[in-house]
Amino acid sequence: MQLQQFPQRHTLEGTEPPRMKVVKKLLGFPRRKTLYHTRNILRNTLYVNDTVGCHARCRTLRCHFAGPLLPPLASIPAREYASPTMPNIEKHAPGAFCWAELATSNQNAAIDFYSEIFGWSANNMPMGPNDFYTIFRLEGRDAAAGCTLRPEELSHGVPPHWKLYVAVESADATAARAAELGGTVLAPPFDVFDAGRMAVVQDPTGAIFCLWQPNNNKGIGISAPQGTLCWADLSTPDRERAGEFYSGLFGWELMKEDESSAHNYWHIKNGEEFIGGIPPGAHHQPGTPAHWMAYFTVSDCDSTAAEAKNLGATLYVPPTDFENVGRISIMADPQGAAFAIFKAAARSASAS
Repeated sequence: MQLQQFPQRHTLEGTEPPRMKVVKKLLGFPRRKTLYHTRNILRNTLYVNDTVGCHARCRTLRCHFAGPLLPPLASIPAREYASPTMPNIEKHAPGAFCWAELATSNQNAAIDFYSEIFGWSANNMPMGPNDFYTIFRLEGRDAAAGCTLRPEELSHGVPPHWKLYVAVESADATAARAAELGGTVLAPPFDVFDAGRMAVVQDPTGAIFCLWQPNNNKGIGISAPQGTLCWADLSTPDRERAGEFYSGLFGWELMKEDESSAHNYWHIKNGEEFIGGIPPGAHHQPGTPAHWMAYFTVSDCDSTAAEAKNLGATLYVPPTDFENVGRISIMADPQGAAFAIFKAAARSASAS
């Protein structure tokens, strides 16, 4: 979770641009200079610790997000997801996906695009003279976030992408455990003002994700039929190794026995909740680094996909039905960030 600066043209209707006192109130930030300090911690940790490390990490990021990040059609939200969800989320269980953050090359254009297809409103917060951080909201509650790719990322070819955060009780302990399990800590734990504490980790197969230890900001605050994170797929060439890593790190249970050998899709269960899955390694595109794919709810997959296409999105998988699961489409936004949309199938009385 980063923070950056507010453009005048995206002021909320009837209001002035949010001031730092609003930022403080929303997320408990201390002082303006701390904004620059924390941003620079992440920037320095990821990119300029040393020349060799900088280039190695940026090559990893560039490869990790290169091209359309497409899961196979077998990698779909489990039918378990279709159960009713509470509209408001007050707390995320450890091990749950708690935040989705877009890093893009054109933040204003991204705000326009996602506001149209998901109905998000943009709460933009200043971060220096030319930067801002966007909190996307539904019904006044946080749904996702967006920021502009840093110059260092752009110079090393890192394209627009969605990144996922996992809730943890201790970012420090979890990051240390990730390293013990064979992961790479790209950004050691650091405080994001009073909002929480985070770290950036790469699993042993190459997929990158973030850890989030909440304080004043718990993460996503709403579960809705349109425009909220509902699922995540891990595409990896070595799911045995990845499964071992994530099970050891978050205590995830990998449900391997509930699918036919022809499908062979592993469901990820965190506590009592199904949160994602891992398709067979054979479905992973050769030469594509491991990655996580975010799925967002929609009330009508076809109309949302059509609207997205009209707004400049590229459809990689048109709206497609999966029996007893739902309807899915995979696309990239006009700047190139890939994601999926999902409409759950209606549940029959026997499935209730």
